[in-house]
Amino acid sequence: MLFLVVLALQIVAAATACGNTSSSTWPSTTDWESLSDSLGAGILLKIADVATVYDECAAGYNTGYGSTVLNKYANGTCSFGVVCVYDGCDNSSDAYLPMYSVNATTVAHVETAVQFANTHGVCVSVKSTGADYSLANMKPNSLLIWMSNFPKYSVDGVDESFTDSCGTAYDAVLRIGGGEAFGNVFAALADDGRYMLSSGAAVPVGASGGWLQGGGLGPFDRSLGLGIDNVVQYEVVLPSGTSATVDACSETDLFWALRGGGGGNWGVVVAQTSKVHAISSLTRVYIGWFGAPIFAGYAAYPEGTALAFENKFTGATDVGWNVSYESGPGSGSSSTTVSLWHEAMAGLMNPGTMDNRLDGYYSIGCNWLNFICADLYFRGTAAEFEATFLADLRPLLNMTYVGNNSGGGNSFFYMYGEFSSYYDYASSDCTSAVSGSAEDYICNTLGYPSANGYTTDVSLDQGSFRSQLSWIVPASVVGGSQWTELCLEDKFWYASGHIIGGATNDVETDATAVNPYMRSGAMEFLLLPVMDPDSTSMANIRSLIDKYFPGNITSPVFNHDALNLDVITPLADTYGLTWAELYWGSNLERLQEIKYAYDPDGIFSCRDCVNGTGQQETSSSRTTTFGTCTALGLLYFLVGV
Repeated sequence: MLFLVVLALQIVAAATACGNTSSSTWPSTTDWESLSDSLGAGILLKIADVATVYDECAAGYNTGYGSTVLNKYANGTCSFGVVCVYDGCDNSSDAYLPMYSVNATTVAHVETAVQFANTHGVCVSVKSTGADYSLANMKPNSLLIWMSNFPKYSVDGVDESFTDSCGTAYDAVLRIGGGEAFGNVFAALADDGRYMLSSGAAVPVGASGGWLQGGGLGPFDRSLGLGIDNVVQYEVVLPSGTSATVDACSETDLFWALRGGGGGNWGVVVAQTSKVHAISSLTRVYIGWFGAPIFAGYAAYPEGTALAFENKFTGATDVGWNVSYESGPGSGSSSTTVSLWHEAMAGLMNPGTMDNRLDGYYSIGCNWLNFICADLYFRGTAAEFEATFLADLRPLLNMTYVGNNSGGGNSFFYMYGEFSSYYDYASSDCTSAVSGSAEDYICNTLGYPSANGYTTDVSLDQGSFRSQLSWIVPASVVGGSQWTELCLEDKFWYASGHIIGGATNDVETDATAVNPYMRSGAMEFLLLPVMDPDSTSMANIRSLIDKYFPGNITSPVFNHDALNLDVITPLADTYGLTWAELYWGSNLERLQEIKYAYDPDGIFSCRDCVNGTGQQETSSSRTTTFGTCTALGLLYFLVGV
């Protein structure tokens, strides 16, 4: 009987979810004015019509400063894919915008806004920076908590005497504000000079929002763990509008959910505290392939011609290698030399077995940045990289020439640079910034120690937003019986993505809320609709996924997946799953229970949010509800009223 009563209550909650503008509780103009008065001047901001918002966001884009400034325009409503202020990223569609935004600069602003939303049944969306492929940081007719101008707590520096509510002491942590970008965080750590963070690489990405709460994938996961493996405490404004400290001994279920359950979902994170780690030398490496289309111009050179290139990491020009060009991008599946790279990934550079200090990105067809097979971050010196990898890699790829920080052979080449730390490497674009350039603005006006990634995934059009599929390649697949066949599939030729494994896979599958399959992965495949142009649902790629690493042994990478329902829905249907089950696997049921416990009315709502038990979207992306009358009738029958 109790179960049925709870179920009925859950159905009522589902049927009376936030955002019903015809509800008797929906705020009047007077109510909004009262909220504005409570918050103070300039905090509650009315969102303009979508055409005006688009123009303002386009103006931000046209500054040339990329995604480092877009979060400051149009009252916080800009997407990194500017056209995505329209529903479906289609400028002939309706607006995909909140009604108001709260320019939060204090915790009290956030508490007041969330309490108002609760009283009036207004959905709440949360935006840290806007780096969100699924566009979960905004919702139509919502009240947006805009965190970009919230205090930057990282300026207070590293805390070497932090103790959480359990009494556990930590050697070194950094407290980070809810709206801080990695550019702010890197500045604090670079000034300190002793520590680094498990982080993203691009400076515009938020350090406390969707990146962290969705998992926290970056170029140092294999040695330091994911972002969620390093966070030790959150400070959260709950859906009730009250504040809470959330860690291993306080609001423990919520602490679990905030580590992989997705951003904008559980409340507003106003601060988080994460472990930092001693800095180490960094060796940055490119491994490239002469078969890439970008080198087509070298086809006319006689075999054995010596070529001179600029080393990306040192700036030196070195006569590096002899070239024998292999024609064309279509030659990938028949290439003999690129198969040497596939063998290297399965052996020496297998993420499931290689040294955890090596991280970065792999590309099946050596198409990362148009020619790169591997874009590597090695936490160690160049001499250590040579001893651990390069000495054995040269003969595998027939690279016989050894130059100064570079080398190569007839088909492959490499270049590298050694730096005293990650921040030493990342600052190179600041030290060489030309006056008046974007780098000059980012480094000297914004105060970031690097401009890395400021143009990544930012455009006037849709780009990767609500479009790309990000999929985990299990460690058991790399080097397995089908590995060679997989690598030669034309539809996977342009697949690239993060290397994972290492320390990421050392964590128990139920320790955090991220899909358990994340803990047995080897690399990520980023798959775009353009790679399967004959099918809007990427039917050919879905067929290959089902063949080589189906959804019953792996899953999407939440951080980078865009919840393209044209693709995710039929992909999930293949295995009798909903998109949410595909995202969180066996952790979904617990997440739903936590969501219902903390946010029974679903005030925090977004495209890829977990809904409470009985409310989760189905595989066809429709909310499962029975209707208010039916639910209330069931409740009245059960309790005898």
